[in-house]
Amino acid sequence: MALWSLFALIGAGLFAIVVEIFVPAMGLIGVAGGIAIVAAVALTFSEHGAGAGMAALLTAVVAVPSVLALLFRVFPHSIVGRKLILKTMLGPSNQPGFESSLSELESLVGEEGVALTDLRPSGTARIANKRLSVVTGGEYISKDTLIHVIKEEGSRVVVRAKEGK
Repeated sequence: MALWSLFALIGAGLFAIVVEIFVPAMGLIGVAGGIAIVAAVALTFSEHGAGAGMAALLTAVVAVPSVLALLFRVFPHSIVGRKLILKTMLGPSNQPGFESSLSELESLVGEEGVALTDLRPSGTARIANKRLSVVTGGEYISKDTLIHVIKEEGSRVVVRAKEGK
């Protein structure tokens, strides 16, 4: 096989990897491109000796990361990239995007409410005029029992039956 055709096979492998980024095919096109590059380097070593083989290997080692780096710069601006990449910024509450309600739950510690369902140990309760999913410390609390919030663990509201009333 001619030396130029082996370098063309490396180019075809790079092209297949580029196509895989823009046309997802479960990795098949990209894997085929990778196999083509490896085959081109191996054939160059076997048919044209160590000098040409090292040139092909150096070409592949430099070209693949360079092309991928360029693609990752270009991809967000492509038609496919604009459709796939989230534009909303996620972060502190002063920026648009997801806002956690954890600070709201922390303010419920000490509040009183009523169990709307049996809590065994989880269920629903009305606390501070809000319907919330709550859990107990493991004990069973029947429906319509007065409860109070003892702590907040992440997004869980932990309650206990109010005693004495």
